Amino acid sequence: KTFYFNSPSPCTDCFLTNIHLNSNPPNSIQHVLISNLEKDSQTCNLQPEPIITTTSSPLSLNGRSKTGYYISNSSTTPLVFSGEINSPDGKEVFLEVDWEYIPGSSAEAEGFKSLTPIWLDLDGVCSLRNSRVPPVSVSGQITSITMDPAWKSDISGEVVLFGGELSNNNGGILLDLTRNGQVICEITTGQEEEG
Repeated sequence: KTFYFNSPSPCTDCFLTNIHLNSNPPNSIQHVLISNLEKDSQTCNLQPEPIITTTSSPLSLNGRSKTGYYISNSSTTPLVFSGEINSPDGKEVFLEVDWEYIPGSSAEAEGFKSLTPIWLDLDGVCSLRNSRVPPVSVSGQITSITMDPAWKSDISGEVVLFGGELSNNNGGILLDLTRNGQVICEITTGQEEEG
């Protein structure tokens, strides 16, 4: 069962530096996406800017570099939460979000820079979830898929965090993030794992 709801931003004129998502009972909410309606996605101007996504495992956006997701002083637009409820018995479930942030003036004084989230999907730049890779029909066969249409960046900067979501029920998956033909990050899963 899919859900959508709006929630006020945890702060204004602030840098989000850590976001923890947990469900109660554990693993009862999956594939949570938090988006900011105030900004368009860098990869698809038909979608709001994604802030963070997670699978059933908690995900932390940790400001080891002096970066954070900036929420403006004038922001009155609610954040949008979407995801899937995994409660076969129909019991009530809860999503807990713990936010850590630094006020904008303090962050600027410490030299913080704003992060620009990028959402890439196998189904192309305007897809937001549930891309499906066809199952391999022959044991040992390798299937290669390239994101189509591809996204060409018109922004520059340093990649400070890369996360991927792979759900796998019939073999291993390897996801490579490349730049100029060189692999810069790799995610793998084995059979019946998520990564």
